[in-house]
Amino acid sequence: MMPIRYLLLLFLVSLLTGCVTVAEKEAFESQPMYGQPDQVRPDYLKWEDAAFLKQTSQRFNGDLKRASRVWTQQGNELLQYGDVEGAMRKFNQAWLLDDSNYQVYWGFGQVLVIKDELPEAKRYLLKANELIDDPFQKPALLTDLATVVSLQSEALSTSQTAEREALFLRANDYFEEVLELDASYFPVWQRWAQSLYREGNYVAAWEKIHAAKAQGVKHFSKRFIERLSENYPEPK
Repeated sequence: MMPIRYLLLLFLVSLLTGCVTVAEKEAFESQPMYGQPDQVRPDYLKWEDAAFLKQTSQRFNGDLKRASRVWTQQGNELLQYGDVEGAMRKFNQAWLLDDSNYQVYWGFGQVLVIKDELPEAKRYLLKANELIDDPFQKPALLTDLATVVSLQSEALSTSQTAEREALFLRANDYFEEVLELDASYFPVWQRWAQSLYREGNYVAAWEKIHAAKAQGVKHFSKRFIERLSENYPEPK
């Protein structure tokens, strides 16, 4: 019969090993695409992935693309409730199900914006823009991409003049592309006006607000209008 002290030691070792495994798993799950290809996924997680794919394939009669869309929708719902880590888990599972699903990379980008990882967010939104096959969603995706590029420019030091100007110019190009696709996509007008405000182009920001109202947009952020008015009163 083993001494109680030895059994207790075995229990503590197994407990600590379990804690390390959980922490390792959470570290992978917190990264887009589980950190791949830069990080090697452990065998025990590969086995979990395979079991998940098999189970989901059976549930959706082999239609993993449809399953991936369901998982991205669940991820978006979790984001709306503020569960960023839960959303990332769903987006990663959606990526396992279909790595050509543009919604997955859009989701990764949204999570990374919340985490203030703007360059990485832009990278995934660009990937989503390459893969998108839904013309109806294209204006919304481009608006998000333009906004991230604008925020990335704002985050740069004022001494990085050339880089800031290039990014703001790129953001403006994306916003312009949205209007060419669908000028009735109302969120783009406020986002563009806010971007121009960050750029310091207050006159152009007011022009976008006036153009939006001409298109039928009735509501702008009151706080944004107040900030813009403080820096540059509304032209009459």
